Amino acid sequence: MNGGIPRIDTAEQGGLGDCWVLASFLGFQASEKGREGLAKMITPSAGGGYDVKFGSNCKPFHVDKVYGEGARFAGNQGAISILESAYSQTGGGAAAYLMCVGGFAFMSQQIITGGESEHHLVASLGNKVRDQVTQDHEKTNALIAEGRSVVLGTMKDMTFTTDVMRNGSLSRDETVKTLGMHQYAVTKATPDGVWVVNPWGPGNPADRGGEIWIPKEQINHSFSGIAISAPISTAFERQC
Repeated sequence: MNGGIPRIDTAEQGGLGDCWVLASFLGFQASEKGREGLAKMITPSAGGGYDVKFGSNCKPFHVDKVYGEGARFAGNQGAISILESAYSQTGGGAAAYLMCVGGFAFMSQQIITGGESEHHLVASLGNKVRDQVTQDHEKTNALIAEGRSVVLGTMKDMTFTTDVMRNGSLSRDETVKTLGMHQYAVTKATPDGVWVVNPWGPGNPADRGGEIWIPKEQINHSFSGIAISAPISTAFERQC
């Protein structure tokens, strides 16, 4: 699979409008259990290619080609490309169509795990999103550690100055933009803010990639929705 499940900060969305799908995968990549679960979903096919089994489907999806303009990691096609290609098959033509026009992370999370996601999508959330990842930061981190994908969604572009972690090196006081109608995977929550990753990946024009620090006071400005998946282990508990 050309390197296995890539690090969360090396994946790149590519030319498809599927940030809601890629952010869900990235959310699972934020933990060891999540990465193990994604790897377990992909098995080599005897006739070539790969078979991918998501929790919502009893029958695996066969992948013998991936999107040329789709997801990559470190510039290469691999496991993330295979998962993306399999996901496009989950709902027939409708799923492939949504890969271009977009959707919400809870939708892709539920297909990946086969379990219900907690999601809040309305603009008038008050402090729900901020409190989930700051006041309840220990709970949020525990959910990520047990193999859940936590994704934050936006409504409009917001530009601000913050810190960015790239390859273990902290860059302070960078000007970054959180993009409107976009999805970000959460890597770690704290009382003072949250670290997120943009599925656009390294070198993108909005934040140039890496883990972006969103201070507590910025959360309500940048984000208007949250989706928390079922554990990825749920995908392997279904009796078919």
